[in-house]
Order: sequence, then C-alpha cells, then structure tokens
Amino acid sequence: MSQPAARSSEPVAAFAHPVERELARLFDDHGVEWEYEPHTFVLERNRDGSVREAFTPDFFLPGLGIYVECTVMRQSLTARKRSKVRRARERAGIDVHVLFRRDISRLAERWQLHRLAVALERDVQLEVSIGLQSGTSRSVQPPSDLRGLEFGVDEEHPRPGTTVLAIRGEADLHVASELRDRINEAIADGANALVLDLSETTFVDSMTLGVLLGAMKRLRARGGQLQLVVTRPDLRRIFEITLLDRVLPLHATRDEALDAVDGEI
Repeated sequence: MSQPAARSSEPVAAFAHPVERELARLFDDHGVEWEYEPHTFVLERNRDGSVREAFTPDFFLPGLGIYVECTVMRQSLTARKRSKVRRARERAGIDVHVLFRRDISRLAERWQLHRLAVALERDVQLEVSIGLQSGTSRSVQPPSDLRGLEFGVDEEHPRPGTTVLAIRGEADLHVASELRDRINEAIADGANALVLDLSETTFVDSMTLGVLLGAMKRLRARGGQLQLVVTRPDLRRIFEITLLDRVLPLHATRDEALDAVDGEI
C-alpha cells in the first residue's frame, strides 16, 4: 500500500469560516491536493486602472484544475456571489464551482459529517486561528476485503465501439500515468464510449480524478462519452466533495452504465 502524500511546507492557512476548514480536512482525508485562496481575479477596474472589484475563490484543486467557492449565506442573498462566479468564468476563463449552504448541508447529512454540520451553524464570519497546511494527506481506508489489492486494469469489449476498463486496487499518483496510457490506448483503438468500472478500486486521489476529467474532455471533443461505475460510498463521496458528480456521470452498476451508453447513441 502506498504511503500518505507528504504535506506541503507552506504556511498554515487561516480560514475565514469554520466550514472552509472542515472542507480542507475532507480534501485531506481523501487525498485531494488543495490550496487556500491562492489566486485573485480582477473583475472590474476603475478608469485609472485600479481594481474596482475582484474575486478570490476559496480553494484551488491543482490536480483537477478547478476552483471551489463555498458560501454559507442564505440562498436569497447569493445573487451577487453568483454574478461574481459567472463573470470570473467568462472573463478569466476559470473552472469554478460553488458550494452553497444547501449543498454543504446536503453533504453533511448524506455522509454524516458531524463536524461540517456544526461548522455550518456558525454563521458569523470569523478568522480561525487553528488552520491546516495546504497540501494533501489521506486517512480513508478501504474495506478489509479489498485491502492489499494490487493495481491493475482489465479490459472488455461488450460491443463494437464500447470499451470497459475495470480498475482494481489503489489508483493514486503512482499509477496515474499508467491509467492515462490505458485510457488513451483504448480511445486510440476506436473506443467511442468508455466505461470505467471502479467497483474494485480501493482509493482514488486528485491525480486520478484529473485523469478521468481529461478522458471525458477528450472523448467529448470527438463526440464520444465516458461513464463511471462507482459502487462504494467512500469513493462516491470524493466525487461529491470535489463537485465532480456534477460533471462526471456516475452509475451504481456496470449494466446501468452500459444502458446509459445505449441511451446516448
């Protein structure tokens, strides 16, 4: 089993709200590299060139190339936040996703994240003196029946133009390039529809998630599609925490994923 990734030597981040600190902990638990407020994007300038309005997303996830903005304000007060995010996307060309209060509440309830639920109730904006280092670690362990499973990829061709890659074991930064090569080979061999079955995958990190995003973009550029089979709750949680469940199609069974392929043809 691979060792946890070392934390960065960067200074400890002081978060503007406890929710941000708990999200950082969740990223750490799932091996997702993060940076807190590393970039500021100018949205509007005054006539003299000075900055009139800017936007600093809460998190940047380098392995995925996406920004995450979280807000605990009531839904009725988010119009200005939505406007900032929209303009940042349009003017800076960044990929930014927003976790609104209802999204955070849904995550906390669905996955029984007590600390996140408690943090959400602290509505007053405050500076948190106890922070976390930007970086990534991991504490989530796979079920005992899957521990020690070596990484591997099994390939099947259920029908012309459709390839299934069943990924087993730990899919982390050490094997990300190998996984990328297998995906690229399948596409080069004529796969227009790719089903990645993660039923026996024990761990994924941000590098692997980045590979999956890249595969989706490559397939869509040529009119193809990517479907994912995610059966284990702890793996599905990482897709939801990083908001990738909004981008990547997740299915509970391989048959369901193959049906989705048929439905897109």
